[in-house]
Amino acid sequence: MGAIVLQLQQSNTGEVTKRLVIDGQQRLTTLQLLIKATEQVFQSQDDTVRATRFSKLTTNQESHWGGDNSNETKIRQSNSDDRGAFRAAITTHHIITQYESLAISKAHDISKAHEYFEIAVKEWMNEKPEDRKDRADALEESLTKHLQIAVIDLDQDEKPHLIFATLNGRAAILTQSDLIKNTVMYEADITDDPDEAKELWGMFEDRWWREEVDKTPHIGRFLYFWMIMRTKGAVPVDRFAAKFQDYVEKKNKEIGKPSIQFVAEDIRRAAGIYKDIEETRISEIKTSLGRLKVMKLGVVTPLLLWLYTSEVSPEQCRRSVEALESCLVRQMLCGYSSNNLNNIVVSTLNFLEDPSKLEFILKSLDKMTNHDFADPTDIIVASFDLAGQWANDRELYDCLTSQPMRGAAHRKKMVLEAVETYLRGDKAEPLLDTAKLTVEHVMPQKWQQNWALPPDTDEIEAISERDKAIKFIGNLTLVTRFC
Repeated sequence: MGAIVLQLQQSNTGEVTKRLVIDGQQRLTTLQLLIKATEQVFQSQDDTVRATRFSKLTTNQESHWGGDNSNETKIRQSNSDDRGAFRAAITTHHIITQYESLAISKAHDISKAHEYFEIAVKEWMNEKPEDRKDRADALEESLTKHLQIAVIDLDQDEKPHLIFATLNGRAAILTQSDLIKNTVMYEADITDDPDEAKELWGMFEDRWWREEVDKTPHIGRFLYFWMIMRTKGAVPVDRFAAKFQDYVEKKNKEIGKPSIQFVAEDIRRAAGIYKDIEETRISEIKTSLGRLKVMKLGVVTPLLLWLYTSEVSPEQCRRSVEALESCLVRQMLCGYSSNNLNNIVVSTLNFLEDPSKLEFILKSLDKMTNHDFADPTDIIVASFDLAGQWANDRELYDCLTSQPMRGAAHRKKMVLEAVETYLRGDKAEPLLDTAKLTVEHVMPQKWQQNWALPPDTDEIEAISERDKAIKFIGNLTLVTRFC
């Protein structure tokens, strides 16, 4: 069943020997639940001898607890929210406290898994009552002799997160976040302290961080963006945990002492901002964030994280985000390729960190000389302009009046809503729920029957021009969908 990585931990006198599970937590937890469920089925069928043998695989004798009842179970969860649910499943005589009851409701997957195994074992055992003993023998032999695991057992002074990273070198983004978590826990030396671990990393135990955006969990997506923001370089999406280790070591040298607490605090602060961005909860840029989500341009998130984790005034943040939104909407309407956005974001982050770099380049191009680069808004605008991605008003006008409006229907709707809001101004009734609004053509796409061509025109050319013109922004409008 693959390899698991364990590391020897210090134990008190009278306690069982302890090992930290570096890799293999899910497999060991699942097997323990299966074994416990099988024990309970045997017990319910008065097979007490077999049940007793199974109980020794999930719990330790009280004489080996060392006065600490948390040593009762063979394994225990590092996540305090999961610990109560697991303990309740393994120790049937345990009285669940009010706190643990709440934890169990949050960690219901453990309870569901235990219940599933108990039902499955019971159904299989009762499928053929005449073969019950043979089935019990086969099940016991399978679970105690034929489930084989390769164990990598590390000494206390070895670095487990490096072994874990090697074993998971080709892991997916979610595993990359696990690798980073392991590095943080090990560097902070709190791998077996659930309370400190929860304070350091506990916010990421919320289920929201496991929800997916474009098939990527929020936790992996956020850490990837955070790495780009802090390293200001290209980060491989499938190996950014290795970059994190390099970043921590670099910070250690800069500070002259272990920096993991500083790094973890920075991650927690940025994570709160990331969640506000994803849920469009930053009031002063709520509209801009909504439009960036419509365009699915999460690639600029590192820029947003930099703005809101730096010493930038709220007004400059607002202006910067609005400038970024303007640039990206113009880019979309003019049909500019967004393939290079990653590189532009990285270069912009470097310019923001050291504006003199951008000032030197712009002066050499005789652009924006004698400009004050203290404002990140100007740096963002200039950086995108330097990359040829900023469409000025003239270019935007030419695009909108010479070619069909670009963008998918939901993006066109976003632009038309913005135009409508602008035209209404502050004194008119605001544009409220737009969910029922749809983009329609003033002159319909099937215009031939009711819309005559202008007189004295070349019919073929006029038809071609009209077929093209009906897709321009000037022929599009928002209407209420009648149900």
